[in-house]
Amino acid sequence: MQHESERIQSIGIWYSGNNVGVGPYRGQLFVVLKDWAARKNPEDTVFAIVDRAQKHFANHANAQIFFMAPSMSSNGRVVDFWLQDLDSRGSEFLQQSFSEIETRAKAKSSIEYLQLDVPKESAELNIKLDIERLLKYAVPQQSFNSTLAAAWSGTYINDFIDRGQIKRVIMQGEAEFRSKPEDLAHWHVRNSTGEMLSFNQFTTLNWQGGPNSINRYMGYNAVPVYAGIPKDQFSSQTMQDVEALVDEQDGVNLAWSGAALEEKRSSGQAIFLYLISIAFIFLCLTALYESWTIPAVVLTAIPLGVGGSILFCAWFGFANDIYFHIALLTTIGLSCKNAILIVEFAAQAERAGHTPVQAAILAAGLRLRPILMTSIAFAAGVLPLMFATGVSAISRQEIGSSVFGGVLFATVLVLLFIPFMYVLIRGLMIKKTVSQSVVIDHPSLESEQA
Repeated sequence: MQHESERIQSIGIWYSGNNVGVGPYRGQLFVVLKDWAARKNPEDTVFAIVDRAQKHFANHANAQIFFMAPSMSSNGRVVDFWLQDLDSRGSEFLQQSFSEIETRAKAKSSIEYLQLDVPKESAELNIKLDIERLLKYAVPQQSFNSTLAAAWSGTYINDFIDRGQIKRVIMQGEAEFRSKPEDLAHWHVRNSTGEMLSFNQFTTLNWQGGPNSINRYMGYNAVPVYAGIPKDQFSSQTMQDVEALVDEQDGVNLAWSGAALEEKRSSGQAIFLYLISIAFIFLCLTALYESWTIPAVVLTAIPLGVGGSILFCAWFGFANDIYFHIALLTTIGLSCKNAILIVEFAAQAERAGHTPVQAAILAAGLRLRPILMTSIAFAAGVLPLMFATGVSAISRQEIGSSVFGGVLFATVLVLLFIPFMYVLIRGLMIKKTVSQSVVIDHPSLESEQA
């Protein structure tokens, strides 16, 4: 971390050691960066520092090091999931499958990296029991198992009260008689005839490596995997590509977890809620103007502003999160407001005797300056959000950039597109009304001729 000393104020170290006696030692560093005012350049942000540190320590020979930025908007540039072993082939199969998936993931622009959180292996003493010898010496296997468990790992006996506290009684061999593999010969088990036999008469010992813990998720052996999201991609696209890669691999399955699981569950709800909201707005406008055409023309302005918000959000590399949806709702409201200004004046001009084309041109000219003034004022108001700095700057930048893009697109395109849509929809309605009038009048003409 010496390379980042000009950006770091202090470092706190918390060393957890090894609480279980086996496996790797663990520790944590809490890095406090200097004030925002002293880190004005893009390479001084917390995301840039974390990215450089992650790349620097990615291939460390003797340790597995992770860096995590504090939780804030658009910092969720990682989706996590479990890679499940469907056929119980073991941890080596999962690691091999992950390596193949990781190789194919390098060709995907929506996946920055894949990281496997594999439990570290530690030395294990394997005691292999010779069943034939056990039967030959008439030793019940249950007696062997219970004796070994009591001597080397401990067995619960009962409870007792000590100075008002309930404490447990655990029976276990002394440490000096169970600290080395050779100590197994000190322990004996009684066979069916009452003879005491040493453990080394029907056991063989060997050292082997094994994981400290075996993870299971939804009933399957599994390992946690983290997929990085590039700055110019949405998490939904990354999740879709990760699912496709895992589906191509035989014997494994993907199960989302954490925030990715919640996003997957609610991915289809946003569109449904937006559609319900738009339908409600349409019915309210229909009741207000007592017309079906005016609300229909107004709602055609929604895709114009939404497209600008999505484009700017993707351009600046923000995520599809709650702040983006707030900006989206704001943009929809402003787009509809500009469309209402044009359509309402066009409807008044048409009632005054103008044709739909004349009414649309007249309304666009009359409302040009008010629309430009309000839109420019609104866009200028969100500029400080676009260039925000300091604490929570990312969330403000995301809202400001998305709203600014939506306002820009909605202002320019509404002035050109809404008059055209008004003429088109009004022309269709007039043509339909004339057609119905001819059909209704035709029987009366026949009766007069008769």
